[in-house]
Amino acid sequence: MKNKIKILITILCFSITFLVGCNIENKLLQNGLEITSLLEEMVKSDSYFKLYANSFTTETQRKKFIASDYDTPIKIYSISEPDNNLAIKEELEKDTSLKENWDKLSDELKEQLTNRNSLFSIINTINFSNPDLNYASITHIYYAEKVFSNCKIQKSICYLYTFETGTPIAVIFTPLNNKIKATGYFLITEKTKTLSEIRNLFEPYKCEVKVVFEK
Repeated sequence: MKNKIKILITILCFSITFLVGCNIENKLLQNGLEITSLLEEMVKSDSYFKLYANSFTTETQRKKFIASDYDTPIKIYSISEPDNNLAIKEELEKDTSLKENWDKLSDELKEQLTNRNSLFSIINTINFSNPDLNYASITHIYYAEKVFSNCKIQKSICYLYTFETGTPIAVIFTPLNNKIKATGYFLITEKTKTLSEIRNLFEPYKCEVKVVFEK
C-alpha cells in the first residue's frame, strides 16, 4: 500500500505544474492519499463492518463502496474554508425578515452563528441532504483520522479526491500545534462530475474551489 502511494505521489509531482519541489501542497496530497487508502481498507474489511455496523447500515449499502476503485484519483480539488461573513451578508440582503431578526441578536449570538459553518459541518450537511439517509449514515462508520508532522498550515483546507468509479473522499486538514490533523469522509453526492458542479455545491458557503490535480 505504501509503495503504491509513493508511486502515485511521484506521478502527482510531475503532473501538477504549480507544485515546486516538496512543498506544502505536495505533502497535503501525500497525506490525503494515506487517508483515502485507509478508507479503502476499511470498506473492504468484513471484520471492521461487523464490529461497527448498526441498525442503520446494511451490507447492501457497504457494497456500493466495496465495488468502487480507490487506487488512483482522476481529479483532486482544493476547497477553502467557508467565508461565513460573506455568506451571511448575502442571505440577509435577500431576505429583510432575516435581517430584522439578525439585528435583534446580541454580538455573542451573532458570533456563534457566524462561526457555525465549518468544512466539517458542510460535508455533513451535503451527506445528509441525500434522500437515502441510511446510505448517508454509513459515513459515521467509515471515516479516518491521522496526525501528520511533515508540514504546517495556518488554516483548515479540504482536498476532495474523485475517482473513476469510487465514491468521492473529502479529506479535511486542520492545524494542530505544529502538526496537521487529517480527517477523511466519503462524500455522498452525484454532483462531483465537473469543477462547475463542485463549485455550485460549495457556493452557498462561499468556499473557493479549484483543481489541484487532473489525471
